[in-house]
Amino acid sequence: MLRLNLRSKLLLFSVVIAIIPLLIAGQSLIRIARDELKSSANDQLVTTARQVSEEIDALFEHAWAAPLFLIRNAVDGEGLGVQEKIALLKQGIADLADVVSLQITLEGGRVPPVVSQERYTERLKQASIDPLSVLRTPPELVWETVAKGGRLGLRIDFVPGIDGWIATLIMPLQTPIAGNRAAFSAKIDLTRLRASVETNPFQRTGSILIADAAGRQVLDKNRADLTGREIVTQALKLLSSSSSVVSVDRYTRPDGEVMLGAFSFARAFQWAVIAEKSERNAYYAVGQMLLSLGIWLSAGLAAAAIGAVVFAVRISRPILKIGEAAIEVGKGNFRARVTTCARATRSASSPSASTP
Repeated sequence: MLRLNLRSKLLLFSVVIAIIPLLIAGQSLIRIARDELKSSANDQLVTTARQVSEEIDALFEHAWAAPLFLIRNAVDGEGLGVQEKIALLKQGIADLADVVSLQITLEGGRVPPVVSQERYTERLKQASIDPLSVLRTPPELVWETVAKGGRLGLRIDFVPGIDGWIATLIMPLQTPIAGNRAAFSAKIDLTRLRASVETNPFQRTGSILIADAAGRQVLDKNRADLTGREIVTQALKLLSSSSSVVSVDRYTRPDGEVMLGAFSFARAFQWAVIAEKSERNAYYAVGQMLLSLGIWLSAGLAAAAIGAVVFAVRISRPILKIGEAAIEVGKGNFRARVTTCARATRSASSPSASTP
């Protein structure tokens, strides 16, 4: 069994007393810092997903749907003739930057007239695309949408020649035109929405994906199938519900990368907005903080250990001197004296006492 002398015991006791509180405090600090930083990373994902979905809904409702409903209601008036309605469409499209075409479709009528935006039409022509093939809404699509009921039908299409996306809104008219049932439709250029997502500051460290109800990526020319990602599958299960869920999850992508992701829903388009970031990047700040805390904790432990050693040596030295003197007295040496450095220093600096 290991036997320790007095100095070793004092040294061990001093080191333990100095280090244990520091270890406990350091461990608590590291745990708190780790939890706070991870919570901050998760909050960033949630905030980004919710922010993008809210921006999509706000842009749709206020910049597109609201003015288009006003135009539809004006066109739906009984006091306007066909020419007045066409003039109203021309005036309406001039005031809406993102709307590239407006159309009134008569059931059983001729090819519906289309009022288009000149700038977008030129863009299609420069790409050798027939503008009407993109800007006209086929009558069969119009009546198929109207037959499903509701006051608004929405369709999203990709335009390959110009790498663009267009949303088609279809609204039934209540007042017949020339005795025929009619519908109002508009095509909206989604370039502004796409740019807003692509320039989001979160894109510098992570990625924002938008999936439609079929799990295909929208606002991206590749139209990638995202259903192989766990978080997308989870989001699509909740997309059809009426809840405004924002969820954070940890998952592994098909390429083996461990990710952290959050999703929210853009109700206007029935899209799932996914904000994701690799776990390595998301918790990079956590690792750096833990490394910094580890370095400072190690320095503190070293300083505490050195201080404890110095303290133990200074305390044990006089005790050991007394012990040595006691041993000498026990041997019969009654002239033995206990001399300390402080005593010796004082004796050297004091004048010798003279005896009478």
